Amino acid sequence: MESITKLKDLLKKSLFFLFCGTILIFNLGFKLPAPISEKLSTLPYIGKYFKPTLPPQKLKDKAQEALEEAFLAGAKDYAPQTLNQAQKLYQKGLTYLAEEKFSWAQESFKKAIELAHKAQKKALQRKEELKEEYRQKYIQIANKVKNYNDLALNLRLRYLKALLDQERFEEFEAEYIRFKRDLQHMKGGLRPPLDTKKELR
Repeated sequence: MESITKLKDLLKKSLFFLFCGTILIFNLGFKLPAPISEKLSTLPYIGKYFKPTLPPQKLKDKAQEALEEAFLAGAKDYAPQTLNQAQKLYQKGLTYLAEEKFSWAQESFKKAIELAHKAQKKALQRKEELKEEYRQKYIQIANKVKNYNDLALNLRLRYLKALLDQERFEEFEAEYIRFKRDLQHMKGGLRPPLDTKKELR
């Protein structure tokens, strides 16, 4: 009986100190991590001082939107690792949301948004670098085509420009290599075959 009484006293003292600590935290402007705050909200006496986290539905929508924007910016090709990390965090957030671990879901969605924006920025920067690199290659070809009064070559040049404008960089590179090779053949007196299957899109 005496041990039970001591245990009750110890529990009361613990709750008292926890309560005092809570008041001190609020007065000093400190903020506990969301998972800890969520657990404290379920405790007696002091739980009313901690608001439980609500389902972060808006944050989830923002994370999904950020991932879609990163994907459209080309992050899958130009920032795949960062995009993959963002997608994993988003999936974790969905899992926590289903388990009603709302504070954990909130943190996961926040990190997913941050990484998705980072992936988008990387992708756009890389695309600009590639566009400038291929623009220089286009100028080289265009300067060589000026030496020939040839309709077929001018059509191919237009096709190359269209690939560049549409940021179809892999196709541009392949066509650039073929075009450059054919111009070298013409310089040597050989006429490259005209590819009539190519179309401007």
